[in-house]
Amino acid sequence: MTKVNPELIKDIKKYGAFDVSACFNCGNCTAVCPLSTAKYSFPRQMIRRASIGDEKTILSKKEMWLCYYCGECSKTCPREAKPGAFMAAARRYAIAKADLTGITGLLYKYPIFNFIFMTLMAVLFGLFMYANRVEARGGEKLIEIFNIPYHLIHNAGIIAMIAAVVTLFSGMLIITLRELDVKYMMEFLFKKREKPLGFKYIAGLTMNIIKTVLQEMFAFKRFRECDEEKKEIPLLLKPWFLHGTVAWGFMGLFLSTALNFMFKDPAIKVALWYPPRFIGIIAGILLLYGATVIIMKRLNPKQVNYANSTFSDWWFILTLWFIGLTGFILTVLVYLPAVDQNLADILFIIHVAPAMQIVVMAAFTKLAHVFYRTHALIVHNLMEEIKAGVK
Repeated sequence: MTKVNPELIKDIKKYGAFDVSACFNCGNCTAVCPLSTAKYSFPRQMIRRASIGDEKTILSKKEMWLCYYCGECSKTCPREAKPGAFMAAARRYAIAKADLTGITGLLYKYPIFNFIFMTLMAVLFGLFMYANRVEARGGEKLIEIFNIPYHLIHNAGIIAMIAAVVTLFSGMLIITLRELDVKYMMEFLFKKREKPLGFKYIAGLTMNIIKTVLQEMFAFKRFRECDEEKKEIPLLLKPWFLHGTVAWGFMGLFLSTALNFMFKDPAIKVALWYPPRFIGIIAGILLLYGATVIIMKRLNPKQVNYANSTFSDWWFILTLWFIGLTGFILTVLVYLPAVDQNLADILFIIHVAPAMQIVVMAAFTKLAHVFYRTHALIVHNLMEEIKAGVK
């Protein structure tokens, strides 16, 4: 029996702009979608499920995560119902429903709350990093500007980090429970077999997981399939490539920072071609390029797949752009003959606070969809393997 929620479509609307009331179920959106197949058909079926209030299907169907919002469905919808925007809003809704704290939903639905909360988190992480920087140089354990003891800031930062990590992993657990088919799982686990499941089968499942992670988080295979027919758009401007440059740039900066933290003495000035520094420069260029072009596209109302950007979308891309820009400024300062240490500290905090905020607050921001989409697809793929094994 399907439990329906008449208010579902109204709830999902709070996560993005669309008008499925205009939809007359013609199926054009599904027909033009480059990723929709006979087995996994969307957006029409998902819109229909949301319209009748079938929340369970909306939250558990694989189709939810297979859409990459290329915009073709919205561009060609005869009723201008914006099915692509619906799919994006439905994903935000699904992610918010996986957050036990409820913070994600508030961030998506209320721009003022988003601004205040994220600003406070940036200040907290900025003070946290500043306190650690001062202590590393043998300074007093006191943030003099605010007269706050170091240990209070340190403890608050640690608590926030732990809470964020717990939220992310609990969200993944909730998504796992949504996707699992208990009937098939029980049959699979307790099925009598002539031969037990061997190393080859387990290795195959493991390779499936690795393949999904590589395709979704690094190669953007399905995202690229959205753009295959758009021959008129240069590679450097294709949505998948812009998304890729931002992702690769952010990951590269994270790797560069981690390597510097582990192996580099802060007091030693290194050459531009020092591997971690070189990785950071290349990653910064990629991040700035992708973020800049995406911002320009979001400002253009003719760009269908960017036209319904929410406040959280804007906050995320502008923050990434800011991180890339301040990173380059810091790199330049490093090689200037004489730089005031206080100025360097201030710029360091301005750069690292939003970067740390994005990483730590991944479960509550747009970055969450990277983890949740990949995780959901892994669980779905494993369930398909398990069902095939049962049969």
